Amino acid sequence: MPRGRRLGFLWLVATFVLTLAVGARGAASRAGEPTFDEVYKTARARYVEKLAGLSTWAAENDLFAERDRVYRAILVLEPDNAFARKGLRYTRKSDGTWQDPAPREVKNMNAKLLPEVPAKRQAAVETYRTEMLTAFTTFQVDATVREKVFAELLLGDPEDATVRTSMGEVRMGDAWVLGETAMGRDRRMAIKDEVAKARAAVGDVWKVEPTEDEKALGVAFTTKLGTRHLRVLGTAPAEECTAIAQACEIGPALVKIALGADVALEPDFAVYVLTSIKDNGPLVDKLPRLDPTFRETLRKCVGAKIPGQPRVVTWDDKGPKRIDNASRSSLNDLFGRAFGIGLQHGWAWEGMGLYLNREIVGTRLTWFTQPGATSKADALRKKLMTTDVNWMNEALTLMQSPQHPPLATVLERDVNTLTTEEMVLAYAFSAYLIEGRPNETPEILRRVGVAKEKASTVVPAVLKLDLPQLEARFTRWLGERR
Repeated sequence: MPRGRRLGFLWLVATFVLTLAVGARGAASRAGEPTFDEVYKTARARYVEKLAGLSTWAAENDLFAERDRVYRAILVLEPDNAFARKGLRYTRKSDGTWQDPAPREVKNMNAKLLPEVPAKRQAAVETYRTEMLTAFTTFQVDATVREKVFAELLLGDPEDATVRTSMGEVRMGDAWVLGETAMGRDRRMAIKDEVAKARAAVGDVWKVEPTEDEKALGVAFTTKLGTRHLRVLGTAPAEECTAIAQACEIGPALVKIALGADVALEPDFAVYVLTSIKDNGPLVDKLPRLDPTFRETLRKCVGAKIPGQPRVVTWDDKGPKRIDNASRSSLNDLFGRAFGIGLQHGWAWEGMGLYLNREIVGTRLTWFTQPGATSKADALRKKLMTTDVNWMNEALTLMQSPQHPPLATVLERDVNTLTTEEMVLAYAFSAYLIEGRPNETPEILRRVGVAKEKASTVVPAVLKLDLPQLEARFTRWLGERR
C-alpha cells in the first residue's frame, strides 16, 4: 500500500477507535444517572408521605371529610397502603385481602380552619409537581405518562392551577373545563352574531327576468327575484325563494368566521326551485353541459350544486326541505372550493355542511349519508330527523359506549360509506373543530382537501393529540358543552 494511502487508512482507524472510546465514556457517565422511572418512583413515594401528613393534619383539626378525601387519594396511588386503609377503617381478612368498612357520614367540623385547606393542599403537592415538571423537560416522556402524573397531582389538590393549565383547562365559573369548552361558548355567540349581521346586510330583493338560456329550460318560473350576488327562479312561493336567496347570501360570511376562508359565491350564481321532484324532468333534460351519469343521478335526488356551473337546483314536496337543500348545496360548494373538500371527505362534507347549514336555516334536513342497513340505524336516523333532538347528546351517548365507531374510521369514510352513527359523530366533531379549535381547523381542511393527506393522520398531528387522547378530549368536550 502506498505510504500516503496507508497513513490515511491508519488515521481513519485511529479516529474510529477514539470515537468508540468517547462514546463509551459518554454511555458510562449516562449510565450513572437516574432514569425517569427512578425519578418518578422516588418522587411519588415522597408525595404519598406528604399526603399522609395532610391527612394527619386534617384529622387532628376535626376536618374529617378532608381527611377521608386524602386517604382515598393515597389509595389510588398505593392501593395497599396500610396507613390509609386503617384510617378508612378497612380490616384484613384471613386471605390477606381488605374488608370494606361500613359506610359512615363524615363532615368537616372545624369551620374556622377550612380557609387553610387550599394552602395545605398546595404544600402537599408542590414538591412532587416541581420534580415532575422538571423531569418532563429532562426526559422524553409520552403524553400518557404526563396525563397520569397530572391526574395524581389533582388527587392531592384538585384546584392546582399550574396542573390544570398544563392540561389545557381554564376556569369557567366555579369549575375547571377544557380550553375548547370555554372557547366554544364564545365562538358560538360570535357565529350567531355574524349570521345575524349577514342576514341584516342582505339588503333588497327585487324582481328579475330569466336569461335566454333559462327561458329555454322548459320551466314556467312563477317567482323570479334577485339580490346583490345571486338570482332565484322557481315555482315556489316568493317568501320561500326570498328565504333561499337570503340563506345563500349569508353563506360566505359564515364560512369566513367559522372556517377562516374568504370565498364568495360564483359570478352569475343562480338557484332553480321546483315544488315537486316529479316536475324536474324538463329541467334535468335541458340543463346544459351535464355529464350523462350525473344527469341520471340528478333525476333521482332532491337537488344539488351543478358541477362546474354556478347553479343550484332543488326540488322537494316540502318547502323547508327545499330551503335547507339550496342553502346546504351552496355552503358545500363554498368550503369545497376553499379547501378542496369533496364527497370523498365524508366527515367534513357531511359534518361541517350540516353544522354550518343549521346556523343559517335552523334545520338539518339534507343528508348525503345513505340509510343504515339495520333497524337500529334506521331508528336513529328517524330520531335525528325530528327537529327537537339534540345531536350533541346523541354523539355523547355514542362516544360513551364501548362499541362507539372509532374516530379514525369516521375520519376516513366517504359520504357513501358513512353510517348514521358515524355521521352524528362527524357532525359533533366538526362542531368541536369549528367551536373549540378554530386556529387549527383551516390547516386541517387544507391538508386533507388540497394536499390530499389522510385525515386520520392529519387531525391528530395538527391538534398535537394521538387518537386515543383526542377521543377522550372530544368526549369530555361533548359532556361540558352547554
